[in-house]
Amino acid sequence: MSKESNITYGKTIAISGSTMEGKEVYYTTTTVSNKIGFFGSKIESQTLKLAFGTLFFSLIFPTSFLALRKRRNFSDYLRKRKIRVFERKFKNKIVSLAEEVNFNNAIKVKDLKDLGKISYELEKPIVKAKEKYAVIDGETVYLYDNNNNNIKEKI
Repeated sequence: MSKESNITYGKTIAISGSTMEGKEVYYTTTTVSNKIGFFGSKIESQTLKLAFGTLFFSLIFPTSFLALRKRRNFSDYLRKRKIRVFERKFKNKIVSLAEEVNFNNAIKVKDLKDLGKISYELEKPIVKAKEKYAVIDGETVYLYDNNNNNIKEKI
């Protein structure tokens, strides 16, 4: 009894010429090794995957640690940048005071842009006292306090 087989699977495995006679069985084993050209040398793909994976994880953890560590400094930088942009935009309308003024019963404004809109609509100057910006319209004071600008309710 003689049987011959020919097995082809995709482009990687090819087995041919296996014969089986009687009770004796012959197997042919073919090992396929994928190699990738990397800087002029052939490297096995498994080794390359391991090397790049190790490199990726060795760089991502220190980078994320540094980014989280400097997050507070970054938010402070953005807050100061927002103030610089506002002061540059409304430099002709801002009046700086030498002393800090305590504004009682002021309407708190959520953002500096809103205070700029109010100043523009009312045609009033913006008063700056340290970290506070205000627009005064008669008895009404519109206030933006940079230190305490977390407002919980809508205005």
